[in-house]
Formats: sequence, structure tokens, C-alpha cells
Amino acid sequence: MAKVNDMAAYLFHQGTNFKAYEYLGVHNTEKGTTFRVWAPNADKAFVLGDFNGWQETHPMKCITEGGIWEVSLPLGEVNTGDKYKYKLYIGESSVLKADPYGTFAELPPATASVVGDLDGYCWRDAG
Repeated sequence: MAKVNDMAAYLFHQGTNFKAYEYLGVHNTEKGTTFRVWAPNADKAFVLGDFNGWQETHPMKCITEGGIWEVSLPLGEVNTGDKYKYKLYIGESSVLKADPYGTFAELPPATASVVGDLDGYCWRDAG
């Protein structure tokens, strides 16, 4: 389960993490790429995408009693522009879901989330 000092998860479950987007979703780090999703009713969760041929090769681990799932993939395995979804199992049934905290997505009618890089994004809403 979650580490005792995992304040972001604690605040999320308490309903007071007003920057949950900095914790949930997909995040690139120096060590690789971390995916986190809140799926409190899931029995199993996987991240599927271009980086693994859309196969169930990357199981996620439930890291809190409240149902936050996480997986970290090594540097170089996931690339900017890769499409992905979460595959959630409840019993024997499964569903593919886009990332509710995703920052990029495919254009409709496609529905996958896209790994993006906000550090390199040119914001155009100044003024």
C-alpha cells in the first residue's frame, strides 16, 4: 500500500489534493515513465499502449487502499506521442479506459490518451 509520507495520495483520498493532475496520469521522470489511475473498484489493472503492442505485459499495482494503481516503466520504453489506455478488470469483465488525467488525446473519433511533454509545450494563452 501507499508509503506513509505519500502526501499526494493521502490528500487525493481526503478530497483536498487540488493539484491531483500533478500526481495522477502519466509523468516522465529521470528514471522513466510512471502511470497512475484511480480505479477503486478494479480487481486488476494494466497499462496498454504503443510501447507494449497493446498487450497485458505491464500490470499495475494497487498502491492505496482507496484504489490508486501505479506502474513505472524504465527510461526509453515509452516515447512522447505513444498512445495508451488503462485496461481495468472487475471480476472477469474488462474495459479499456482513456486516462482521465491525460494531458493529450487522439483526435475524435479515436479515444486513446497520448503521452505528451508539457515542458516543451508552447502556451498561447498569455495576456
